[in-house]
Amino acid sequence: MQADGADMRTRVLAASILASAGLVCAQPGGQSAGPARPAETVELRGRVLSGRRGVPVRGAKVAVTARERENVSAFTRFNGSFVIENAPVGDYEIGVAASGYELWQKRIRIPSGRPLDGLDLRINRSAVITGRVLDEDGRAVVGATVEALREQFLEGRLRWRDQSSRMTRFQGGFRTDDRGVYRIFGLSAGEYVIAVRPTEEPGLDGQLRFDTAPGYFPNAGSLSGAARVEVDWGEEKQGIDVRLVKAPPTSAHGRVSSPDARISCSPCRFEVYRWDGSAVRMVGSRSTTEQGSFSLFGLPPGQYVAVARLYDRRAGSQAFGRQPFAVSEGRVEAVEVEALAERDIVGRLVLVDPPDSVGDESGAWSSRIRLEADNLDPTETRPIRGMFAKVEGMGGEGPFELTAVPGRYRLIAFGPKGAYVEGIEIDGRPVPGSKLTVPRNGISGDVVVTMSFATGTVRGTVRELEDGESTGALLGKGGLLPPASTVRLLPAGEGPPAHPRLYGRVREGGFEITAVPPGEYEAFAFPDRAGYSIEDPRYRKKLARYGGKVEVKSGETAVLDLQALPTREQFGQEGLR
Repeated sequence: MQADGADMRTRVLAASILASAGLVCAQPGGQSAGPARPAETVELRGRVLSGRRGVPVRGAKVAVTARERENVSAFTRFNGSFVIENAPVGDYEIGVAASGYELWQKRIRIPSGRPLDGLDLRINRSAVITGRVLDEDGRAVVGATVEALREQFLEGRLRWRDQSSRMTRFQGGFRTDDRGVYRIFGLSAGEYVIAVRPTEEPGLDGQLRFDTAPGYFPNAGSLSGAARVEVDWGEEKQGIDVRLVKAPPTSAHGRVSSPDARISCSPCRFEVYRWDGSAVRMVGSRSTTEQGSFSLFGLPPGQYVAVARLYDRRAGSQAFGRQPFAVSEGRVEAVEVEALAERDIVGRLVLVDPPDSVGDESGAWSSRIRLEADNLDPTETRPIRGMFAKVEGMGGEGPFELTAVPGRYRLIAFGPKGAYVEGIEIDGRPVPGSKLTVPRNGISGDVVVTMSFATGTVRGTVRELEDGESTGALLGKGGLLPPASTVRLLPAGEGPPAHPRLYGRVREGGFEITAVPPGEYEAFAFPDRAGYSIEDPRYRKKLARYGGKVEVKSGETAVLDLQALPTREQFGQEGLR
């Protein structure tokens, strides 16, 4: 998962296509369009095909989208053909959504004055992994949750994330039927690890009990022993059977308590997660007893985290607690989870030498400030109420007030246009980077966030990679364009505190990024749907020759000439491993 602006645009486009397509199950040949018709439109004709043999895809949704215009769309007929009668002239995004296929999108140039005909859009059928889940006696395990895990680089770490179909996961996940059979669909081509989490057995309040231990394909008890399953586009990999073993006779008992009289666990919800290599996976969740106690039976030996989230709606209070613990055979573990209530954070947002353009005639201006958990560990996911604040300022500063449960956070400020966070202090003591730690007793001092307007500009050109299907578009004939690129600036080193995500969209081969804090940066022209993250160190070195280094100084403009990074398809799957 990339944290790039390009990736966000991809998700927005995908949501747009799916929303307009409903469940992507509609009568072929139908057409829909928004009420706003652009000044100049032409007819767009083409086909949606699948696979090397070009099999027509019936009932696919084809949509031309742009931020400033209403979407125009059509469904394909029985032969895969489609006609969009009022396609807007210019450069846009075109996407295809069809049940059982990848969600596909690319840039398109629609010429003026004549129809664009003969446009073949080739999409891949999604992959499927299917098999059975059996216990050690060969009997079917019914109702087990099965996930397809894939390794991704997120927020500076390699993590295993479930890549199963989002629509099916929304309905409760992929579960085995009465035969123990599972079928995971909607997968992209690549390597996966199949993980199985059996359903907890019915029990009393506060008891989480398992008769079968979780496992991985083919018969591994941990992620390190799991085998990889590789699938290609359109492939249905069968016989991926997982054999589980009986849960070990382990037990752990615990209690959730809070030192704050405003909130108590009577009862409250607790969750249990297991650390398994670079994966953090939920084991199960249940309500405690009225006294806040809980018991765990049948957990495999290993490292775990118990998490409690407390809410008292009448008092308007919330609390959060987490406690790591280990499980081993032959021992009864005691787990005490202390849930700490939220604390107030009071501070000021100070603007250094703001330009005359900041604020209205009276000097009033507004900003936003928020706290984010310091990592993506699901066991660190705290309540988010109160972690956002709007700052109403006058002249050079404005007050803010946040609430957060004790823990580590990143403070992010969205100041007036052109400002960046220069530093953070608590009672005059600098806070390293953007890291803000809320202790159990809260922050007693005044938090001062300083924002500066002393920034520079980075502009330049980007040479984009060409492929066969883009040749006509580059000659001005209209058609599919190469993947669009977004230039990312990555700090060379730690970077300034609360460093913003700096990027600029490439348009007509050029880009410009304004309000860049002074410092040294690495610059990359990152394509849409690249298939990897440039922040992943495994790829960063291999792709360094495409990037550039730049030093930004206040009030100055730095110029760069970049080569667009290849997508995974252009680079080659093996080249990026």
